[in-house]
Amino acid sequence: MAQSVLCEIEGFHAQHRWEDLTLIQEVIQAAHPKLIVELGTGTGGFSRFLARSTPGARVVSIDLFPE
Repeated sequence: MAQSVLCEIEGFHAQHRWEDLTLIQEVIQAAHPKLIVELGTGTGGFSRFLARSTPGARVVSIDLFPE
């Protein structure tokens, strides 16, 4: 099983497996969502990934403990 890696997405950090990011991007491109809600923002890297992967969609990111 592949390990998660700390990656940087346009200056923001995220910790995901590259395989997962690829799969998530494929699902997003097939579904064409208008709204994506992320719970648990952390440092914002995955939010940036979602925004970059869904042009024209609204990305709402919520975290109880902003860093």
